[in-house]
Amino acid sequence: MVVYGLGHAAAEDFKEIIFACAYGFGLAGTKLLRGMFERAVTALHIARHPEKAQDFADYYSIERFKFWSRMKELYGDRFPVSDAELEKRRAQRDAVIDSFRPTPCQKCGDNLCPDCRREARGRTAWTRLSLDAMAREAGSLDEFYTFYYLNPTLQLHSTMSSVVARTRKADGDHVVFRTEGGDEMATHTPMFAHHLAILVCDTQNDHFHYGLKDELRKRLAAWFRVWGKLSNQEIWERINSPAV
Repeated sequence: MVVYGLGHAAAEDFKEIIFACAYGFGLAGTKLLRGMFERAVTALHIARHPEKAQDFADYYSIERFKFWSRMKELYGDRFPVSDAELEKRRAQRDAVIDSFRPTPCQKCGDNLCPDCRREARGRTAWTRLSLDAMAREAGSLDEFYTFYYLNPTLQLHSTMSSVVARTRKADGDHVVFRTEGGDEMATHTPMFAHHLAILVCDTQNDHFHYGLKDELRKRLAAWFRVWGKLSNQEIWERINSPAV
């Protein structure tokens, strides 16, 4: 269910990215690319390590309890969920939380040393592995980490990069704001998403034994024919060409 579900969500991401970019909203598509990359890498990691699927599923109870308890804290009596329902979710959280507690340091025996603090921070998610570590383990996917994750993250959050990406140089030293939502990325983001879509399909094929390997090789060859005119260096230069 986990591998298939992540693939299904990534397929939705792909369609949304293509739709946004087709109408010139390249930065909107870029922001969606981050989630698609996360799902693609996570699905591949779990497909290769099926025993991790239970951790991924169990962490759902922790996520939901965090959400509902935060809502209760913010809205108090206006929160439309009873105390009994919240306690039910707490019990579901408590049933799995021990698996996600930090492991005490073998040297100091507690959680105070720097290594333990790093491990404790890592358990704020379902896995101790960072996304780039999972991508690296998957085999060369970390090479795409900058394009598929870091740059989309900068556009997703409140950063100066997200401001600069919406500007262009006009006459002289003047800077004006774009209205089309990042036209360069309307070209490049579909290319990245197309590549990820093939990866997602490959993961599904290997995991569920669909027998589509030859077809996927053809799709990857077609990807190179369609998008091969742009080198990685050209893509990098276009992404990192601020107006100011």
